[in-house]
Amino acid sequence: MNGAAWSLLLAPVAVLTGLGSWLARPPTSAPPLAFDRPALKCSSPPQFHAGYVRDPGGFIQSGNEYRLMGVSWLEADICTPGQLSFTAVGQVAGGAAPELQVSLDSVLLLHTPVSSARAIKFSIPHPGRLTIAYLNDYYRSEARVATLSNFQLSTPTCQTLQITEGANGQYSTLTRTASLSSSDPLTIRPCAAGSLAFRISGRAGNKAYPQLELRQEGHLLTTIQTSDHWQVVEKNITQSPLIIILINPYFKELSDRNLIVHKLYFRSTSQNVAD
Repeated sequence: MNGAAWSLLLAPVAVLTGLGSWLARPPTSAPPLAFDRPALKCSSPPQFHAGYVRDPGGFIQSGNEYRLMGVSWLEADICTPGQLSFTAVGQVAGGAAPELQVSLDSVLLLHTPVSSARAIKFSIPHPGRLTIAYLNDYYRSEARVATLSNFQLSTPTCQTLQITEGANGQYSTLTRTASLSSSDPLTIRPCAAGSLAFRISGRAGNKAYPQLELRQEGHLLTTIQTSDHWQVVEKNITQSPLIIILINPYFKELSDRNLIVHKLYFRSTSQNVAD
């Protein structure tokens, strides 16, 4: 066999040998990411405030008491090493206690369930931003809810509707869907007299489905008994505002998991800064 042939046979071997050595080489570890610490706003004593609140009403502060009613956390800038103490009170719901998480610059210092009143005390090793978080919220309730959708107005001149929900109602202009769960009415202002049609269904509460009344100019047009099946409602109306009201609202809170933090006290262990 001539030299050229041997070269052709050995070329794949050389390639595979080089590939094997590359695969056997341990991967190079990426350098650690460097995060800048937040600029601390020092005060003595440290001032705790809401750092994040997911839902409206999910965080209530009253003096030195903080009620975490939903996913939320409070935070404060700690500018010296020291000791933090507070009382945590847990309200159990859904078969589990609220979980307390305390972090310093995103490093977890404490993670513990709180099923009753507990005195908490631990050391803060260095300055940083301290967070006290409640992240495993649980809430369950039962309510009668009527859902209305696909509003359509038929008149010789126009087809526009102005729909306004009550204080506790909801209406989406994108999906043209409204929900009623309280006695606050839904108001529909048609552009002209004509025929109004919409779809409606209900969700039962306390073994009964929502009932609604349609009123216009002080007169009762009709009463609607809902079910879990969609039904079409069609009614001739004038140009006056049409009022749709839930006449048998029902709501009951079944369970609510919360975390209460109070008596927060920080004692600095630095000789240069007083607590």
